This record gives sequence, structure tokens and C-alpha cells, in this order.
Amino acid sequence: MIVRRVPPKVTRASGFQQLARYVTAAMVPGQGEAGRAGAGAEIGADGRRGSQGVRRLGAYLGDQVRHGDRVAWIRITNCALADDLEVAIKVMDATQGINRRVKADANYHLVVAFPPGERPERQQIEAIEDRLVAGLGLSAHQRISALHGDKEHLHLHVAINLIHPETFKAAHLFRDHERLAAMAAELEVEHGLTRTNHGLPEPGRARVPDAAVAMRAHTGEEPFIDWVKRVAGPDLLEAGRNDRGGWAVLHEAAARHGLDIRPRGAGLVIGKRGEPALMMRASDLDRSMSFRKLTDRLGVYQPAGATVAAVVPESIYERTVRPEHRGEPGLWDRYVVERDGGRAGRGAALAAQIAAERAYRARIAAHYAAKFGEIKRLKVTIGIDPRIRYDALKREQRALLDRHRRESMTARERIRTEHPPAPGWPDWLRREAESGDRAALEALRQTAERQGRQERVGASMIRVPERSVEPRPTLGVKAKVGRNGDRTWRMEDGGTVLDTKEGVALLTPSPQAARLTLDLAHRRANGAPLEIGGDDRFRSSLLEASVTNRMEIRFVDPVLEAERDQRIRAIDEAEGWTAPEKRASTIMMFTAHRNAWPEPGDMCFYRGLEPSDTGEAQFVGTMRLRGADIALWQQGYLMMVQDISEHMMPLARTLVEGQAVDLADVHRAAAREAELSVEAIGAVGVGPEAERGREAEPERDLGFEMD
Repeated sequence: MIVRRVPPKVTRASGFQQLARYVTAAMVPGQGEAGRAGAGAEIGADGRRGSQGVRRLGAYLGDQVRHGDRVAWIRITNCALADDLEVAIKVMDATQGINRRVKADANYHLVVAFPPGERPERQQIEAIEDRLVAGLGLSAHQRISALHGDKEHLHLHVAINLIHPETFKAAHLFRDHERLAAMAAELEVEHGLTRTNHGLPEPGRARVPDAAVAMRAHTGEEPFIDWVKRVAGPDLLEAGRNDRGGWAVLHEAAARHGLDIRPRGAGLVIGKRGEPALMMRASDLDRSMSFRKLTDRLGVYQPAGATVAAVVPESIYERTVRPEHRGEPGLWDRYVVERDGGRAGRGAALAAQIAAERAYRARIAAHYAAKFGEIKRLKVTIGIDPRIRYDALKREQRALLDRHRRESMTARERIRTEHPPAPGWPDWLRREAESGDRAALEALRQTAERQGRQERVGASMIRVPERSVEPRPTLGVKAKVGRNGDRTWRMEDGGTVLDTKEGVALLTPSPQAARLTLDLAHRRANGAPLEIGGDDRFRSSLLEASVTNRMEIRFVDPVLEAERDQRIRAIDEAEGWTAPEKRASTIMMFTAHRNAWPEPGDMCFYRGLEPSDTGEAQFVGTMRLRGADIALWQQGYLMMVQDISEHMMPLARTLVEGQAVDLADVHRAAAREAELSVEAIGAVGVGPEAERGREAEPERDLGFEMD
């Protein structure tokens, strides 16, 4: 569970309505407040206009709101006279309007996010909300909360009015993120939720700056502090503990890695030589490296001497992704080419624009310098005071420069739009993975596993071997890839499916989502029986999907498998299908599916074996489909399918794969089998070993769902 506060806006001009409507998904792009935000200034609850803040907020809302059905439920608290949402928003907005002294944002936006697959009951979520709000000291304040289900993880938005409804005083919170983190850790234990790293300080462990965490997450590059801890940390710690060598030994150890150690403010920093802005606090490496502890051991700080400047570095920090995080060979090279090409194109365009701007300003300056010089040299005023002419020329020059400045800003913005910055390594991998690049998807998942970001989905998961597969084209869905490599499908009927490295999870049950879950799990398991866990709702959804769609799915659970088989047999009997008709339909759908969506590398055309087929054919093998056994015979790019379900000892069972046979012999063998009666077959003497061998032959994947 992650709990955080969304940073407030600079002004309170938007009032409570903007936040409340966003939380409750009452705004859509191009309509309402979000659609008018860019038109000009809006009048806020304090009677003042704040155009820029509201315009930015309106643009943010227009970008974020996707659908109006994302809200699972809405809760209004401490607003006894307003049970209706619109009335409650107006009441809270009016409450803020009474306090005109507060100029800052009077809204508190709290977000509580649960890991994918974790779906607490509403009573639990409300209890968590009440506990967090009470811990902030805002339990008596008005608030609106809404649970959103538009992503693979549930998340609760809480919009709190910081103006007290009775005293009309504003609440001021300090270091609330620490309180939220501590309460979140306690609530996870109380409610049995997934434990999350909330960034709480541990005894004896140095903190990690937020900037480093953001850089690691958004760009995939190794932060400076991580590199120092990994590469230079052991040498620096050893030199810092050596009280005999003094500061000179510590400076030499830093110089061997292209670093320097210098005082800054009241402490000590470790920085990269030649880049003064790239630095970290020495105590972030280890508490023993603090300024006070180092001076206690090494004495008064001594700067680096001339010998240290001559040390050749053995290693130097570079902003890049670590080699073990780059995936398959060639993947990183593709990214570097795109990244550097984008940077070069953008830099060249901006450089040309800047040069043109400087040239224009130089021409303007030269032109008006000549005009000013002409007035001063010739003293030609035609009866007008020279100072008036000077002022007129200055106003004219200022107007030209102001217009040029606006045009330049527009041109630079156009360049930034035409040459957007290259995405970070994780975002680039996500984009490539969504386009079907399995190497990028694998690199994402490996990176997430190394960094410990794999999410625990829970019991509602079919755990199958790791294998990247795509849904069948008939499902018509496209996945969104997360930063940890998890793929999420959101179905049109509201269901959600999550494909992770561990297996496939049905997050939000629905008919389409259950069908997709079984399809992905079945293909990842390569046709093996599936072990279904989770609650009864999860199991019943998958069972219903397998029966309704006639999917070739088998379950490990004997009770679940028996129920599936019984329901399918009941449907077949109700439809009045005979065994031969059922087999013919199965084979027909099998050939149609293979022709429409062939397997990788399969260029054959499939059809049934006909009596008119002659010539030599290659025996490909046998397959057991649901209700039908087939043999496959190949002639060039033609694949012929023969039904051998009722043949106890057909020719196909005596051949090896790849053996060439005359189709005339195949037809004669089939005719002999058809002439045999049940008694004749018994006289031939089919032994129990043959029966057991036929029953032990596993059913093969049809590759389609029967309608």
C-alpha cells in the first residue's frame, strides 16, 4: 500500500470544485471546467483571479481523465446537510470562501494505492481512510473520497477541505509524509496487506535521496549515489576508518575514482571532479562518514594537496544504464541510436533558432544605433525636440523586440514539439514491449526483478511457466506494459487481466477477462492442465468461461475438471450432436483456424483428406483433439487431416514421423477399418496395452475456441 499527498497548487484560485470533480471523475476532456480552463482567468473562492494556476490545473485534468465510469464508489464525510455530491461540493467551496486570509491552496489531496491483485473490502478501505485522516488531525474536516478502478491497481482519492467547517481556521501540516508512511506501515500489518517499502529510516542505514529514487525509476540510469556506494564506497570507507593516514589518504581514495571530498555548509560532500554540481552528502554513504565523526578520527579538515590532483582515476561515473540491465545484445544499441539521434536533431534545430534570433537582434540593434547616431550627428529635428524623437525610436525598438520575443518563444515551442526528448530507458522498453518486442518485455521484467519491484498479485493467479505469448487475434485487445514488465489488458466489459512473470491473474472478473486469462495461461503452459487457486468467485468465472467458449482447457483440480466435463457434455446432448457430427465440426474448425492464423513458420494450407487424393505423402504425426483423433499427411504446402477416432489399429499408428506413404495405401487401410464390425475388432484382439496407450495419449491444443 502506497500513501502519498499530491503536491498542492500555488494558489487557491480554483477552489474545492476542481479537485472534487477530478476525484469523482465528473469532468471529461473538452467539457466543463477543464474545457474552459485555457480560455482565461477563473474567479476563485476568494474573489481573486488566478489564470495561470487554473489553466495548468485544467490542462492536467484534461490529460488525466479518461472515462467517467472509473469510480467504484463515492463517500461524503462531515457534510451532514449535503448527501448529494454536487451540493456537498458547493458547501465545501463556500466554506473555503469564508476564510479569505489564506492565500495558499486550501485543499488536501490524499491518494492510497494498493498493489495489483489486492482488493480489500469497502469496509477495510474506509477504515484505512479514517485512520489516515485522523492521524493527520483532519478527522473533523469535510472530505470527499472515491475509489478508482481504472488501472490494474485499486487506488483511493481523498479530497479534504483544510478549512475547518466550524472554526473556519486553516489546518497547516508539517512533514506529513513521515506520518503517512508510518501509519501506512502499521495499517498493512493490521489489515494483512502487502508490505511495502515506505522509505522509513532504518537504524544505522543511510537514506536515499528522492532525486536518486526518481532518476532510477524514470530513466533507468544509475544515480550518482548508487555508483559511489557500489564502486567507490569500499575504498572511501576503508580510508575514512584509517586514522593514521589522515585526510590525505581519504583524498587519494576519492581521486582514484574521479571524486573529491570537500566541505559544504555545515557538512561534507562527495562530488565528481570537474562537475561541482554533481555531489552527495558524505553521510549518505555511511553515518561514519559524517563531518563530525571524520574530524574526530582524522582531525581538522585538510584540503587535497598537489599530489592528489596528479592521481589518474581508475573509474569515472557516467550517466548510463548498467550493462546487466540492458537486456539482449542490440537492444541497448537501438535505444542509444534513437536517443542520440533525437538529441542531435533537437539540438541542431534549437541552435539554428538561437543563431537566427541573435542575428535578428543584432540587426535591430545596428539599425537603431544608426538612427540614434543620425539624430545626434545631424541635429535634424524639424522643429521637434530630439528627446521626443529618441523616446519614439526607443518605443519602436522595444515593440519590435517584444514581438520578436513572442515569435521566438512560439518557434522554440514548435521545435520542442517536433523534436520531443527521447524517453528514458524504462519508458522506451515499455513502448517497444507494447509494440510486440519480446526482448524489450524480458528486459523490463529482469530489471524489475533485480530492483525488487515485482508485485505480489496474490491467490487470484494462475501460476504458469514464464513464457511471452500474445492473445489470439479474435480477442481484439492490446496490452499496456508497466514499468516492471507486467502487461495489463482492460476489456470492454470492465474486466482486467494481468500477465506477470509468475503467471496470469484475473484482477477484475468478467466474461471477456476470464476468457483472456484462460487463453494466455493455456498457451503459456503449452496445453498442460492449469492449477486454479483463489476464491470461489475467481474459480467460477474461469469455469464459466471455459464452458461457454468451448475452450480446450483442462484443470488440475479433479472436482473442477469433472464439473467442466459434465457441463460440456450436457450442452452437447442438449444441442443433439452425434459423435461423428461433433468430430467433423471440431476438425473443420481446426483447419479453418490453422488457415486463418497459422503457427510461426507454418506455410501449409489445411483441409480434410479426400478419397480423390493420390500420390505420395509424408506422415507428419497424430493429434488428439477434444472428441477427435486425427492424422496429418503433407504434400508440399498442402496439409491433409484424416479422422482416425474410430480406427483401433490404423496405418498412422504404425508409422514414424517423416515417413513417406502412398495415399492409396492410406485409403485402403481406412476402408478395411470401416468394414470391420465390433465383433471382428474383438476377434482381432486389441489388448489392454493398446487401450491404455490410446487413453494415455494427451489431448493436443486445438488452437481455437469452439462456438
